[in-house]
Amino acid sequence: MTSLLSHLVSLAFFISFILLFSSASSNEERKVYIVYMGAQHSSQYPTYELHLNLLKEIFVNCSPSESLVYSYQRSFSGFAAKLSIDEAEKLNDMEGIVSVFPSKTLKLRTTRSWDFLNFSQRVNRNPTLESDIIIGMIDTGIWPESKSFSGQGLRPPPRKWKGACVNMTCNNLGDYMFSEPSPRDFQGHGTHTASIAAGRTVSHASLYGLAKGMARGAVPSARLAVYKVCWWFGCTDQDILAAFDDAISDGVDIISLSVAYAIAADYFQDSIAIGAFHAMANGILTSTAAGNAGPYRGTVSNVAPWTLVAAASSIDRHIIDKVVTGNHVSTLGASVNTFATKNRDDHPLIYMQGNATILPGDCTALPDINMVKGKIVLCKYFYDEIFTKPMYPSARQDELSYGAGQLNPVKAVDPGLVYDAGASDYVQMLCNSAYNETMIKMVTGDASSCSASSKGTVRDLNYPSMALHVQSGKAFAAKFLRTVTNVGGARRCRYKAEVWADHRLNVAVNPSKLKFSELKEKRQFTVSVSGGPLPGNSTAPATVIWSDGEHQVRSVMVVYTD
Repeated sequence: MTSLLSHLVSLAFFISFILLFSSASSNEERKVYIVYMGAQHSSQYPTYELHLNLLKEIFVNCSPSESLVYSYQRSFSGFAAKLSIDEAEKLNDMEGIVSVFPSKTLKLRTTRSWDFLNFSQRVNRNPTLESDIIIGMIDTGIWPESKSFSGQGLRPPPRKWKGACVNMTCNNLGDYMFSEPSPRDFQGHGTHTASIAAGRTVSHASLYGLAKGMARGAVPSARLAVYKVCWWFGCTDQDILAAFDDAISDGVDIISLSVAYAIAADYFQDSIAIGAFHAMANGILTSTAAGNAGPYRGTVSNVAPWTLVAAASSIDRHIIDKVVTGNHVSTLGASVNTFATKNRDDHPLIYMQGNATILPGDCTALPDINMVKGKIVLCKYFYDEIFTKPMYPSARQDELSYGAGQLNPVKAVDPGLVYDAGASDYVQMLCNSAYNETMIKMVTGDASSCSASSKGTVRDLNYPSMALHVQSGKAFAAKFLRTVTNVGGARRCRYKAEVWADHRLNVAVNPSKLKFSELKEKRQFTVSVSGGPLPGNSTAPATVIWSDGEHQVRSVMVVYTD
């Protein structure tokens, strides 16, 4: 009997140990997932309770409140929670769920910016109007003591501001942080990007004596609402969505974040695309970074059409330094800095030309940092080959190399015509894509989304640019329907279409003339393109320009094969 009891106790202990180990193992396997539920919708439960109830349905030995990381409930519905793969799959199969995806870590991307774009300090401004603009910066935080963020002369925040200042002394607006006790910027990236957008004018600015001049933002009188979501290791999806949730509800006018994935993601498994969609639905523009991986094709990582995506550009200045070799010959070149070495000892040289393990002229792609430590690295001078290629249509460059062209902020306030698009246009684009109607209705919160009568193709989106993918070796023909709105200074005006096209394309615009009699009047036209078979991996560009003698409204087109 004693032996039997001993065996039973041992068996019970063993089973308890297995259950404990299984539970611990399950917890260890859990990671943060985003559960996206679309637009805010009415429910008998508060949003937070609704999210907890969903977790209760899938948990056995885990507390929903302990698993919940964020409950998104101010501007859209969803939550971030620590889940196992099985639990995530169960949630994904539930009614009312748009998508479930692992929270990924995104990377930061990025002052002479405005001089480079010919945006002079002497442009006409309206400080009173500009002072009511609130820019929501989603980044690494801010260093508020910087002269670029002086609150001197600023009035109290506009009434539309509903946010707060958290764990910091603020100059008439707010700072938020997520997953960290302080919104202070210890990386410098957020302070840098915020000063580019709305930094006050600071004279005699420099980086340890380099690039001396005046530092200024685009709109020095604008307000900054700073949301810290990025740290030394990057920025997580769950924090980015929490920042969007707050920024939209706080009443910002513009959201800016220089953050991107390594590669483009599905719209509804992309925290930036999700947050920006709900910002757009609330009349808020989101500006984000195209990424730092160019100039090669397929390297843009933020591709949602409802965002303004800013591409990086080559700069018009170099840090010039010299290398003195052992034979006392001095050679000038462009350097990453001009700081003197700690001692005057000789350093070995490494000449990177011909090294098959790196990109041409690219010193940053070395596989082993120990190879260059304590040495001087010489790179082939490659600016003429890559960065100084003419980036304009008359140079007959591939349109995929430069897109719509460099921004001109001064001329942008008087474009003549605009290709306008709003929430309904983007929803229709989603309807014309591979997304099912039920999912889109959850995203928009509108049961009337995706009417069968308006079914079309993705290229029907009223975008200024036009792209057509065709099968190699086969003739093709397609049409693009576009609508332009008159926003020029003259109520009555006439525009005429001019077309330049690759010799392999036949491009026609119908009608070729547009007449406007009122401001904000809209006119439609069709661009037809056809051609013979194109070889694989090729592109054929074209350009359509509407001109009234004063404005030139250019749209680029590219036909391409795999």
